[in-house]
Amino acid sequence: MNAPSAKRPLFWFVICVTAGLGMAAILNVDPLLSANDRSRWATVWSLSERGTYQIDEIIQNDDWDTIDKVRHDGHFYSSKPPLLPTIVAGVYEAIRATTGWNLTDDTDRAARSVLVIVNLLPLLIGLTVLSRFITRYMESEVTWAAVFLSAAFGTYLSTFSVTLNNHTPAAISVIFVLAALSRIVIDGSRSPGYFIVAGLFAAFACTCELPAALFGVATFLLLVKHDWLRTLLCFVPAALIPLAAFFVTNYLVTGGVKPFYAYYGTETYEYIHQGVPSYWMFPRGIDANTESTAVYFMHCVIGHHGILSLTPIFLFGWLGWFLPKTWKSPLRILHGLGALLTVAILAFYMSRTANYNYGGNTAGLRWAFWLIPFWLVGMIPVLDAWGQRRWFQFVVGVCLSISVYSMASAIGNPWRPSWLFDLMKQAEWIDYDAPAPKFERPLTTWIHSLPPDPTQKSWVEFESSDVDGTITTLRLTDGGRIQYANHDARTIIVDWNRGSADQRRETYYILEERFHAGRPPREFLVWPGGQAPSKAAQESARTFFRNMPKARGYNADHIRYLKTPLREDAIRCQQAASRVRFEPNDSSQAYWYRSDVWISDQVPFGCLRFETTVRVDGSNEPYRYRRFDITAASWLGDDPPYTDKTVRQK
Repeated sequence: MNAPSAKRPLFWFVICVTAGLGMAAILNVDPLLSANDRSRWATVWSLSERGTYQIDEIIQNDDWDTIDKVRHDGHFYSSKPPLLPTIVAGVYEAIRATTGWNLTDDTDRAARSVLVIVNLLPLLIGLTVLSRFITRYMESEVTWAAVFLSAAFGTYLSTFSVTLNNHTPAAISVIFVLAALSRIVIDGSRSPGYFIVAGLFAAFACTCELPAALFGVATFLLLVKHDWLRTLLCFVPAALIPLAAFFVTNYLVTGGVKPFYAYYGTETYEYIHQGVPSYWMFPRGIDANTESTAVYFMHCVIGHHGILSLTPIFLFGWLGWFLPKTWKSPLRILHGLGALLTVAILAFYMSRTANYNYGGNTAGLRWAFWLIPFWLVGMIPVLDAWGQRRWFQFVVGVCLSISVYSMASAIGNPWRPSWLFDLMKQAEWIDYDAPAPKFERPLTTWIHSLPPDPTQKSWVEFESSDVDGTITTLRLTDGGRIQYANHDARTIIVDWNRGSADQRRETYYILEERFHAGRPPREFLVWPGGQAPSKAAQESARTFFRNMPKARGYNADHIRYLKTPLREDAIRCQQAASRVRFEPNDSSQAYWYRSDVWISDQVPFGCLRFETTVRVDGSNEPYRYRRFDITAASWLGDDPPYTDKTVRQK
């Protein structure tokens, strides 16, 4: 290790802390964190367990399903380039052969072991290489400490080491390339090893981040200028290895040279399978963002995904590109390359106006992470120039502290919005959540509609399974129309456990006009015959229709697609929810009741599923839970057809 002797203890301290924190984070984080990494894990599983890139089987498991998938030739595939998952599958096979762990039965242990090998170990090696790089070209030990600490604790490279992703291997590859480039271009070395390292990792960075192809070309041209023969004999063959692997694996998946990324917006991404449209037909939240280019650029640089707002330590890296001292520095070629690539990549993503989603729900601007090594190197001339000044050290310390906080706050799950995003949302400066479709009328009961023809005796059946395996069935039958006080009333027959020894039946009467107006059960329930039941019986009836002990309207949620036994295709529905706090008269304990309903007028009574969750006040743990799912119905309507206009409407 070439760090100054006074800094060797700090170097080893930082490496050990990084290793310890990284290991602890990996061991405490769910390996299947988001749709993004599940997409890659699904490919790893399919390759290892089934010998195919098709992920049809594994995504049937809800824990493995992902929106980052495409449909090609009748099968599902990950939308991610296949080379990296292929490499990871090889690592996983070695772990399984050694330990016996597999991703099906030992998901956590197997996946975490993979992450340690493919993420954490390369990160530690990359930090070591970077430390030596800084040492060669710095003028002050303050520079070494500031840049090295920033690299270890102030970037999202450490944060994303807990999840399977393409950004950390790309950034670490760039570190290796910069180290080799500096030896050739700055130090004048002509060792074939440096050309091989530059070619191998420049090309691998391109396979991880496709826009990094510009970096690969620039590296090639720089080396051709300095030694075209060694570039041809060493750099090119080494670069061809990952490039050939990329195109071969891509051909095995797509049947062509274009990765699935290039098919965004086509039927490969936008499809309907078993009645369920792909997520990318109707993207939600930040994925449906329609901001202007100016606003998008602002948030990419100083906003909620901002490079400089979340990791302000890079301000000094960018500032270093403009110092007069920089252009006298031996690193000026690398500084110029870093500035050029940063501008080019930002411009490239600003031009992708159809996909302004900041990389999705992530803690940072992940598609720019591979440029982090350039921003760290850019800090060297600034710190050399001003690093001895106390006021400047204070400013650097503040910026580094903010950067460390951004990294630490996301270490538990980098696939979620940043702390700055949350603050802006709380302040109502941003809002990417599109409102759910409104109901045509207030909804006060889990029964969304009455069958249109009262003479058909329409019926629907639901089933619920208790934890002990006891099955409860519920059947609603339309008993027809009667007259009540000169108003139309509908007879609803409710059979519990129909056909069994503990069968019981209740008959209710609903004033149709009040029900269709969205009135609560206490107003639409009536009792013909001149004599109402007891107050307890009336309240029991109201509770049944509300699915909660107190009256409160249901809030509209988003459109869903629910698989049912009624047909192979999912049924389009809308979710609704309501929540009340209730304190029984005979108890001093209060409870929160939540009712969720999946409504669709494609079935009698307009409900596919309803569930109740009860929690003790002050607790997040469910106290009681019950769900009823539709199992049969007297008729099933057709969903409205999808048209091109409907598909693309946002």
